[in-house]
Amino acid sequence: MSILDQFKDSRKIEHGASSDEKYYVKSADDKELFLRIFDEKLYLRREEEFEMMQRLVDMGVPIARPVDFDLFEDKGYYTTEWLEGKPLSRRKNLSNNEMYKYGLIAGKALKRFIAYTLLMKIGLWISLRI
Repeated sequence: MSILDQFKDSRKIEHGASSDEKYYVKSADDKELFLRIFDEKLYLRREEEFEMMQRLVDMGVPIARPVDFDLFEDKGYYTTEWLEGKPLSRRKNLSNNEMYKYGLIAGKALKRFIAYTLLMKIGLWISLRI
């Protein structure tokens, strides 16, 4: 039995730099999801990543909404909502207007992320001083 057996449809994704296995999957109730399967040794790091994604979604940062995080046998996995799109490697000929639009969206998301990171550091610093 595999993690993939939990889903009624799956398609392996070959893009990306990490060594994690990545899949497009469809749940029994027809929800389209992104599935990331990773080595159990990375569990704590991926858990932090998953929790950070949850906080970023709560802040309104436009990223895929985290859905599930768990262990299955000797592997960890998490799912997020599926966001349809094209890999950046296939979008080489963007117009200046498109690049500006995407840069603006990324800049706003980065601003929220940095603000969150600073607030977390300040909170940690205050708690250490008390």
